[in-house]
Amino acid sequence: MEERPAVRVAIFGNEYTIRGEANADYIRELARYVDGKMQEIARNANLSIPLKVSILAAINLADEVYRLRVTHPEKTDLFSAENAVEPSQIETPAPPDLDPMAILALTKHIEDALNQDPV
Repeated sequence: MEERPAVRVAIFGNEYTIRGEANADYIRELARYVDGKMQEIARNANLSIPLKVSILAAINLADEVYRLRVTHPEKTDLFSAENAVEPSQIETPAPPDLDPMAILALTKHIEDALNQDPV
């Protein structure tokens, strides 16, 4: 099986390695688009919590796809799951070693953030 080339991209301050069927320039362009959407949401909603920014970006991107499906049903096949990048094709960086107290503090911080009013 031919190995697909790896493409390094940065999204919202994190680096990822993505392997996909598409050419490297296209994958980089997608990453720039997602990063831009996340930066825009973080600015406009005054958010810095990556999980919340990611969820809002996903909702915004899903809205864009849904609207395109409604306005251009003849192009629906472009948005099929068959054309999506599989999660297994995205290599995330290894998490840093954290001591147990840091993990507890981070868990508390995430719980507090999730218990805040929805955005």
